[in-house]
Amino acid sequence: GDGAKGQMGVKNIVSYLNRNRIFTRDGGRWGIGQVHRILTRRTYMGEHEFNKRSKSKALKPVSEIVVVPVPPIIDRETFDTMQKLLKARHPAVTPSAVVSGPTLLTGLIHCAKCGGAMTIRTGNGVPFASANALFNLSRLSVWWLRLGIEIERIRPGHPQQNGRHERMHLTLKKEATRPPGMNSLQQQAKFDDFKQEFNTERPHEALAMKCPAEVYTPSTRPCQGLPDLKYPFHDRDILVTACGRICLHRKKINFSTVFAGQTVGIKEVDDGIWLVSFMQYDLGYFDLEQKTLQPLDNPFGPRL
Repeated sequence: GDGAKGQMGVKNIVSYLNRNRIFTRDGGRWGIGQVHRILTRRTYMGEHEFNKRSKSKALKPVSEIVVVPVPPIIDRETFDTMQKLLKARHPAVTPSAVVSGPTLLTGLIHCAKCGGAMTIRTGNGVPFASANALFNLSRLSVWWLRLGIEIERIRPGHPQQNGRHERMHLTLKKEATRPPGMNSLQQQAKFDDFKQEFNTERPHEALAMKCPAEVYTPSTRPCQGLPDLKYPFHDRDILVTACGRICLHRKKINFSTVFAGQTVGIKEVDDGIWLVSFMQYDLGYFDLEQKTLQPLDNPFGPRL
C-alpha cells in the first residue's frame, strides 16, 4: 500500500502510481516488470549482486554471483516479508481463478439454470450454516431462501471449491482484524475504513483496474419488501414460534429456531402424520402424538 492503506498486488501498485501521477524518475509510466524488479531487488536491503547473468542472459550459479555490501534503505525483515507475500500470490501457489474473474467476487451468486444471480455458494460454518440446526441452516441462510436465492454448499474441508469467497475473507481479515480493535466501536471503525478503501480507492483487476464505486449504479427497481408466504396446496399455514416450535391442536412440536417468525405450510398425509414445507422445500414429517419431527433428505447439502 501507500503506508495508509492495506496490501496491494503488483498490478494494483502500478495502477495506483500511474493514476496518482507518481511517475518514474524519467517521467514515464510504471510497468509491472519495473515494480516487480524493485520489490525483489536485494540491493535495497544492503546486498548488491554482480555477475548474476551470462551474456545469453541466463542466470549463473550462486557460487559465481558477487555480493557487495551497500547502505540499506529497508531492513531484512521487511524485504523477507515482501518476498513471502509475492510468493503466496504467485499463480503456481494461488491459481488466478481463485482471485480473479469477469466480475468482482465472481462465482458467489449465480443461477443454476440460466446463470443469473439466484444461487449462493457457501461453506459449512457460521454464519452461513449452523451445526445444530435443521439441515445445518442458519438464520442468514433462511433469509436468503426468503429472498429467492438457492443455497449451494461446498464439501466440508474443501475451501478451494469457493476460492474467491475465501480469498476475499483473507484480505478482510488481514487488513481489518490484524490486529483487532480494542473494542467493538474501534473494530467497526476498522471495517468502515476497509470498506471505504475497497470501494473508492483500491483498483480491481476484475473491473479493468477500476474501483467498485466507479462502476456501481443503484438498482432502478424499488424494494417492495417480501410478500407473505402462502401455501395453497397445504392444509394450513402456521407461524413458527420464537422458540422454534410448531403449535397445533394444543401440542408443541420442536422444529428449529432458525425458522422463528417464518410461515410454514403443513399438510396431513396420514392419520396424525403431517408434512412440513417451507416455500418450495419439503422439510420433513412430524407425528402429532409423539411430537417428533422426522427430517427428509437434506435439500441444501453439498452438490459439488
